[in-house]
Amino acid sequence: MRLWNWCIHVALRWFSGWFPRVKPKLLVRSAGRFNDDVLAEILRRPELGFKDLLNISLTSRRWRSCVMPLIFGKQTWSPWWSNRRSFPGQTLWPHIRIFVVVGTCDFRLLDAEKRAVLESHLQHAIQSMTAVHTLVFEDLGGGLWPQMLDIISAAPALAQLKLDESPWLGEAIDVFDLPPSIPSLPLRKFEYIAPRYVTDYRETVWYNAKRPLSALESEMHNLRSISRACRLSLESVTLPGELILLTFDLSLTWDSLRELFVEGVKPESMDISLLSVLRNLPNLRVVSLRWYGASTDPIVPKNVMALDTFLPRLQRFQVASLVPGDRVLSILPSGLETLAIIGYQRAPVYERAPNVLRASELLEALGGVHLPAVTRLELWYKIDASDEPLLRHLPRVFPHLRHLTIRRYVGRDPDMEAVWNPAVGFAYLQSGSC
Repeated sequence: MRLWNWCIHVALRWFSGWFPRVKPKLLVRSAGRFNDDVLAEILRRPELGFKDLLNISLTSRRWRSCVMPLIFGKQTWSPWWSNRRSFPGQTLWPHIRIFVVVGTCDFRLLDAEKRAVLESHLQHAIQSMTAVHTLVFEDLGGGLWPQMLDIISAAPALAQLKLDESPWLGEAIDVFDLPPSIPSLPLRKFEYIAPRYVTDYRETVWYNAKRPLSALESEMHNLRSISRACRLSLESVTLPGELILLTFDLSLTWDSLRELFVEGVKPESMDISLLSVLRNLPNLRVVSLRWYGASTDPIVPKNVMALDTFLPRLQRFQVASLVPGDRVLSILPSGLETLAIIGYQRAPVYERAPNVLRASELLEALGGVHLPAVTRLELWYKIDASDEPLLRHLPRVFPHLRHLTIRRYVGRDPDMEAVWNPAVGFAYLQSGSC
């Protein structure tokens, strides 16, 4: 890796300031000195504008093959927005890497006419988009439907699928229900972004309103179908908090999954626990639980003993809105490198501190925990009389810590003014005596 970085550095220095005065023949000959990766890095220099790249693309086929993806690699098609963007021309199809399809902006289900427009354009072009590795659907009212899923499955190089503000919400319209068993999808990454709004397409409210389980049935059904179809190749998945307990078929193995990102409202109490889900994802390296809500259910209850085999390859763990008494920190593997215990609010809640533990509760959660490999730590908490003891305890839990971020919340308790000043605790951490 160091040798590769050195080669890039030398190439960039050699090309620096050279393009404005270079002769076309010299530019053509120089292309043979570097592979495509080095040329791509050179062409990403911020000094090179759109016109510069266009001029470079005219010098030879080799340069053009490197330049075209940088200019036209990401294309957006938005047929119904006010700033309408047309479907890209056929000459651009081989150069597109990321293709974004934008639906309507009124949170209504796509009618048959609009679905037919999307289907006809993509069906004609998708097999010729040989370089498209990422498909993004935004504001697609109703989400994907079976015919569209069949079309995008034909994309030759598809590896990532993202549904952003395109939820299967509201009335359970049969046309948007995916079949339980769909052909294999070679996806490595799948993102189903938590919707900004909860709506039944008649009334729209802020999305942080908790929905009943019955309102999640369409999403659960379709997410299960997609996740099963890409189970053997799926490495990274992003899901709404409400659906994390409902997406994975726990009768199957999920050995390929490496990253799990959860965001939004905490799930309802169910027979299935998050611990049960995580146990079926044994090769996770990254887990991020950025959620919030009134649920007081712990991830790991007090009656669960230490689990030596729990996510043994986990390297990064982030959790928001940890509840008092949760023992999840005690079962994290000793090889963990990054830990974040934070608060989180995505909804527009004004002038209110996020739901985080008090210093005393966090100190209790860290009791008996020893994570020697953690070098990066982030903690959010509300101060109380245990503020200084907590700071003094950190070196015992994380002896090799190198990067520490702390966010403290005072609240409105006048008794906390006496312990607000963290100078003593932080001075102890910096003294070297710890």
